[in-house]
Amino acid sequence: MRSEREIAAAVLASCGQPGEISWRSWRWAVAFQNEFIAFAADDDEGWERLRRERALLDRLAARTSVALPAVVLEDERTRLQLRRMVPGVTGDMVERIVFGRDDKVGPATRYQPNLPFTAKGRRLARDLGHALSALQRAIPVEEARALGFAVHSYLFLLDQVAAYLAEQRELRDLYIAIAPLRRWFAELPNEPALCLCDLQLHNIAVLPQTGALGGLFDFDDAGIMHQLEDFKYLPSFGLEFTEFALEAFMESGGRSSTLAEVGRFHVLSAMEHFLFVPEETPRWPEIVRWARAAVHHFARDW
Repeated sequence: MRSEREIAAAVLASCGQPGEISWRSWRWAVAFQNEFIAFAADDDEGWERLRRERALLDRLAARTSVALPAVVLEDERTRLQLRRMVPGVTGDMVERIVFGRDDKVGPATRYQPNLPFTAKGRRLARDLGHALSALQRAIPVEEARALGFAVHSYLFLLDQVAAYLAEQRELRDLYIAIAPLRRWFAELPNEPALCLCDLQLHNIAVLPQTGALGGLFDFDDAGIMHQLEDFKYLPSFGLEFTEFALEAFMESGGRSSTLAEVGRFHVLSAMEHFLFVPEETPRWPEIVRWARAAVHHFARDW
């Protein structure tokens, strides 16, 4: 792995300014005190991933009106990209805009049918639904394959989750969701699309004054999956928020869908986190609470 010193030198040589450097899984990220961010791949495989993501961003920008990051500089020698970020706030600030409160909303509370959310939250939900419809229609599946994006299997993922839960006595209460999920996903019509696959509050930018969608970013996890894949995290913003987004998605030409269908994707997404969140990390108890709340709410009638 290249050192921070080497990355700093590459950034200065290419961009002419220093920034805050952090390691993100397979690449370095360098955040600047303006609207730019740089990514530096650590090896040739990572560089191919950055180039593939750029190809996708270029196509989406040309075919949709959704605000996306734009690559403004690319240096193959240092395997570095400089991108202009989308406007808006992200992360925990998005939840504050949606719920209109500063405290953390608990997992079980998020699924209450009367959970209040703001007018700005309604605006964001509808903007997301319209944006997802536009993005999914912009890139045909065969074109996505040609760009190198993989097809993912829900049944394979369920097998991995089931194998894990079978070895975890304290989580065996969650195992009840595996069989009905397997039956449902096995019968799910094949309706593939190129999806972001990680549409959560840290990959959404929101304009705080209005709640409008400022843009979407981090397309590296994109893959060919079912059209509802990008709705899997939305129930964490509330059931009504999800229904607003689904309604806008359908208005814009997306698949006719129900909250119950999204709930199955949501439960699987919660349990999928057991495969990559280590038990010794502070986040582990939060994932357990989330999975139990999701199964309790969505799986009780399966």
